[in-house]
Amino acid sequence: MLKITRINKEDKSVVESILNRELDTQSLHNLLAIYDDKNILGCASYKTEDGIAYLKDFIVLDKTSEGILKDGLIKSLLNLADLNGIKLFLIKKDINEKFFKKIGFMDLSEREFIVSENLKDEEYIYAILPDFFNTACHSKKRS
Repeated sequence: MLKITRINKEDKSVVESILNRELDTQSLHNLLAIYDDKNILGCASYKTEDGIAYLKDFIVLDKTSEGILKDGLIKSLLNLADLNGIKLFLIKKDINEKFFKKIGFMDLSEREFIVSENLKDEEYIYAILPDFFNTACHSKKRS
């Protein structure tokens, strides 16, 4: 059975190996892993700066179920961020940009709010929490 949760303490070294970096206390607090029994199939984390969350890690190891695992992992991470009081979640554009836009992220240049001038609109996509869950995660009902 699959579950997405914070990592078990005994798996810290495994996740550090997957991410190729050491994990500090803050990283552990904002990191989720996909478990299939005791096997880790992927993990994701975010960092916070000035009340804004930035996707830090996003890795799915199981390529056979990659789409569904990525979807569950990012939505779980967004839920964690929302529970932690985060209102704005940013992702630097990369090879996963199309996937993130498909589930509801938008170009930062399309925003209707002010952000730091240090953020370059063309480099990020964003989601507003908890609004993301009210729009992107519900399929339209058929009449």
